[in-house]
Amino acid sequence: MGLNTSFAGTSVGADSLKRILEITHGPLEARMPEDFAAVARNQQHGEVTIGRVAAPANSAKGGSLHRDGLPGGGFLICIHQLSGAVAIAQEGRAVRVEAGDFGFYATDRPYELRFEEEYELIAVCFPIEWARAYGPAGASALSAARIGREDPLAASLGPALDALEQHLEELKPGLRGRVIGQMLDAVELLATHASGPARPEPGDRADLLQRAHGVIEERLTDPELSPAAVAAALFVSERTLYAAFRQAGLSIAGTIRTRRLEQARRELIDPTRAGESVSGIAAHWGFSSSTHFSALFRDVFGSSPSAYRATHAG
Repeated sequence: MGLNTSFAGTSVGADSLKRILEITHGPLEARMPEDFAAVARNQQHGEVTIGRVAAPANSAKGGSLHRDGLPGGGFLICIHQLSGAVAIAQEGRAVRVEAGDFGFYATDRPYELRFEEEYELIAVCFPIEWARAYGPAGASALSAARIGREDPLAASLGPALDALEQHLEELKPGLRGRVIGQMLDAVELLATHASGPARPEPGDRADLLQRAHGVIEERLTDPELSPAAVAAALFVSERTLYAAFRQAGLSIAGTIRTRRLEQARRELIDPTRAGESVSGIAAHWGFSSSTHFSALFRDVFGSSPSAYRATHAG
């Protein structure tokens, strides 16, 4: 059977598509015709999966409350329906998501999906912990939730998400990571819109700030530590993380830089580190350029690292 697809993906049968879905959905019951043939494409970014599927009519059930083997116990799924339609039922609610609409459901609780005709969609799958940004009832608020194509936000972000996913593999790895981050920000905007609260409560931000500091301290020597890496570790968008730091009068990059400089300063005057070079200590704390490290150190402590060491070493 031929499918009307808008993308290049892998042709898969019923069993193969079921195995792909079970990566984020866990065990599920699926009803597919004998001659079932679909086209699928999956891209992984840390714990987030971005998938695109074109398939004929089918249905699926899943979502037991005990999801052994799934990160965080399950995933929050955001669907952008490109063609066809899907009926989503969960927690006593049911919505019909048609072409241009966005829909949400969680895989850590019972759900049912019913595709009554050929369809194509993009699915962005987050660990369920991501829903904590919307409070204790975050996942419930997004169970069988829909944002219609008539909504200005959905109308703006839908085409952008489609275009970004289409061209993602053509980008260089570094740029690809930044684009994926923008896609995740867009989906979080939609989730915030669908669930109700416009932003986390102050107490939630304080908790997020505390957890962010913990991630920074644990990974301070990692040269890849960045605002994006901290946000990914906490399953929040960079925008949400920046807001928490701004509320406290801080910046993420500034906090990382200050903590690294302080640790480097301590090692420079530590007698047990006297045999280590300034550049070696700088590299250990994530400064790949000794020239850049020296300039930052002088700005903060008033002298070069070498001069500071000579003056203050015990």
